[in-house]
Amino acid sequence: MTGSLANGPDAASPGEPDGVLTAELAALWDRVRAAAGGETSAVLGDDALEFAEQVVRRSTTADAGTPVEVVHAVAALRAVRFLVGQDEADRLMAIRLLTELVPVSPELAPERWLASVGATVLDGRALLAADALERALVSSGPDVLQDAVEQLEAVVAQTPEDAADLAGRLSNLGIALRLRAERFGSDADLDRAVTVAATSVAAVVAEAGAELAGCLANLADALVTRYERRGVGRDLDEATAVLVRARAMVHGPAALVATCESKLCAVAWLRFALSGLAADLDTAVEHGRRACGCAQLMPGELASARSNLGSALATRFTMTGSARDIDEAVGVLRAAVASTAPDDPAGALRRSNLSAALQDRYRAYGAARDLDAAAFSAQSALAGALRAAHPASETATYFTNLSNILRMRGDLRARLADSADDARADLDGAVVAARRALDATPVGHPDRAGRLCNTALALQSRVSQGLAGDDPGDGRPPDVPTAGEDGAVSTVTRGSDGYLGAAVDLMRQAVAAATDPTRRSGYLANLSQLLRDRHDRDGDPADLAEAIDAAAAAARPGGDGERVLAAGVLLNLGMAHAVRWAATRQEADLTAALAALRRGAAADLAHVDDRLGCARQWGELAAVAGDWPLALAGYQAATALLAPAAWPGLARTDRELALFRQSPVASEAAAAAVHAGDPATAVELLEQGRAVLWGQLAAGLDEVGRLRRQAPDLADRLDEVRAALSLNEFGALSLSPAGSGDGERRGPGSEGS
Repeated sequence: MTGSLANGPDAASPGEPDGVLTAELAALWDRVRAAAGGETSAVLGDDALEFAEQVVRRSTTADAGTPVEVVHAVAALRAVRFLVGQDEADRLMAIRLLTELVPVSPELAPERWLASVGATVLDGRALLAADALERALVSSGPDVLQDAVEQLEAVVAQTPEDAADLAGRLSNLGIALRLRAERFGSDADLDRAVTVAATSVAAVVAEAGAELAGCLANLADALVTRYERRGVGRDLDEATAVLVRARAMVHGPAALVATCESKLCAVAWLRFALSGLAADLDTAVEHGRRACGCAQLMPGELASARSNLGSALATRFTMTGSARDIDEAVGVLRAAVASTAPDDPAGALRRSNLSAALQDRYRAYGAARDLDAAAFSAQSALAGALRAAHPASETATYFTNLSNILRMRGDLRARLADSADDARADLDGAVVAARRALDATPVGHPDRAGRLCNTALALQSRVSQGLAGDDPGDGRPPDVPTAGEDGAVSTVTRGSDGYLGAAVDLMRQAVAAATDPTRRSGYLANLSQLLRDRHDRDGDPADLAEAIDAAAAAARPGGDGERVLAAGVLLNLGMAHAVRWAATRQEADLTAALAALRRGAAADLAHVDDRLGCARQWGELAAVAGDWPLALAGYQAATALLAPAAWPGLARTDRELALFRQSPVASEAAAAAVHAGDPATAVELLEQGRAVLWGQLAAGLDEVGRLRRQAPDLADRLDEVRAALSLNEFGALSLSPAGSGDGERRGPGSEGS
């Protein structure tokens, strides 16, 4: 009922509107008087509130105003209910209603009624301001947030410095200022949010407890937001210390424990992004699990905790390749999206994080349904961000993620005979989305290198898939139209003037702008591929020499993160040397090519498709050089990787198509064995390549047989689940991306509230 009030004909006591409403108001006052006389059941029963709601509904005007007489009567009912029943919800509602009466009908003595429930007008204004902040948290409207800031500023200005309530009111103002800074990009608001939040901590009367922990947690949010904006490590260090202090003093309620743990997850994830230390990532996962394990969380609180945990798990997967991590990440992130309210501004971020995790899983295992689900989630995230008028700097992240996914799916669809139109739509959309993100990212911004890379890869895909049209080579990037308000991207209709040249230039800029060594390695690998593509087209030896230098720089040994990328990087290096060896017959190039390809095939954490590509090229290059024993070794390595490429966790159609793509491997391996003088091995390799799915089926049948002997009911249930999954399987050709893009996720650092 809070909102607008309508003045009635007579504001004295119950007032005198006509007809039924007059009688109902009189009945309300009768209940109040009866309770004051000791008949408490007149106001304590559920029927009393139901009757009050009926009066409100009947009296509300077309413009949603409620007569002051009705507000007065309902406020009195709530106040008396509290006085006789001590229900805090009644007290708070009475304070809200009575505070609304103060400016419009002071003659109704609302201040005296407020005093009867232990409150002042300022207390009521603070409560209404907190309500406005709650509305701003779940609404994207700038006017809603501005109203909350103005109300909170007025309340803080009127609160004495020694008041016990000052800390909470300052903390709420800090939250509102931080939200305004996040949504509309004001640095002044951000600095003020940190200052106000720190002041709230200093104003807490008690030295420990829930209030201090809450103020500390809000201060940490402001510090993290400023760190994400400016990248000053001191803010992240202070946020970590503040949260550790907050968590140490909280043992309940569960929601506050979960909030602290979830924020610690977010900060540890950010620390990992800064340090690259696996221990920081493990700490993030540990805090995220604790947050999700807290009981009695509200849906929004649980969604936030799940989103943070899922993003930490997905990030750890990119470092370790653990299938358990990525499967758990996808499940947790899906649950986070499912428990997000439709109008929650955080919904775009949670859908984007889910999309990024699905994309990671597709890259690793090649299930086409993951790629389709990732595209759907990315489109939903972008549409939600545009609908909610998120700032351009934030929306750029959603454009980037959508571009990456559309590019991957466009590359995949371009290989299918009946999907050319779908491929063109995806790749056109990828270019549009990448350029929208890049245009919103100024020079010097930490994300600019990645967005330069993504735009280059989108252009490369249109060229490599034969969808770019004529390319006169004038170096001009394509014209790109804007996206619609619903997040849908329109089609690029002009030709590809200079697409490949523009891609090379953009990738060079990405390498120059990169500050993270692992990402720079990926950009160098991509640059090598682009230069090789241009050499294949134009035959310029300078392009090939630069391609080799870039690939060699990308392949320098590093930590586990580089081991994940190693096979793709080494495949680029090996192929560049092989191309130059084919042209010059210099033995050094042949030796370097074979060394790189053998290292790539053995990169145990890398994507299996990249490893298999290295092994095949190793075998083929050695065969061309006439070294048949070495060629046989390469093809044996490739044959051994067929089963992992079609692992049983994929849909049946995905497994079949993955093997179809690698169908020459077994015959090539057998031919190499024959040339090497080993016909028995040739037969074994043919059989090994032919029977991948049969071998997996036989192994599975043996396992099911053992299960059926020990638990027949469970085996029957397994058959039912398998049958249901088979009915819903769909797939497409699984291909590794041409290069290492920059799958950009906002991650836990933005899920701290």
